[in-house]
Amino acid sequence: MFEVDPLAGKYVIISFLLLSGCGDNREPCLGLSVGERLQMTIIGRFYGPDSPVECDHSLGLDDGEKLTATVTGYVPSDMNCRSASADFEPHDSWTWSYRNGAIKDGHIMGLYKASNGTCSGDLYLDVWSTALPSVSWQPDDSHLVLPAHLDIYYQGDTGDQSCPTKCGPEFGIDLRRL
Repeated sequence: MFEVDPLAGKYVIISFLLLSGCGDNREPCLGLSVGERLQMTIIGRFYGPDSPVECDHSLGLDDGEKLTATVTGYVPSDMNCRSASADFEPHDSWTWSYRNGAIKDGHIMGLYKASNGTCSGDLYLDVWSTALPSVSWQPDDSHLVLPAHLDIYYQGDTGDQSCPTKCGPEFGIDLRRL
């Protein structure tokens, strides 16, 4: 005969709540708040022996390009702070539509559907500050510029031969509050 433990369902619910981040008391990464606007200026691409395939120009990510984002919430991560999700404004001819944030570790991260009208694909993004771990923006620090990395992995799914197919550029950026 099979017996059901009446407390088993309660353990499952408690485990789910703990794993889902309910009651997460970690501080937001970099002190980022929902609704906060950020600007990321590309200052250069990282090149090295293990540099990913280049596609930054076809994604509209050239030196000096300014990406503007708004923090929309927080996503699960293994960081010692709460990672932020963000919506990005269109840049060059590209739009990035946020899908979810469970990608990898970063101060800001997400999975987007990227499209420019001809090309489209999945774009995985994470931003992490290279500043000292103790550096945290305060509400009046809008002038503060943090050095950071922008890591992208793009996998194209539609478009003609001018469209990027698969690449993963890494950039040095200046990250600032607007």
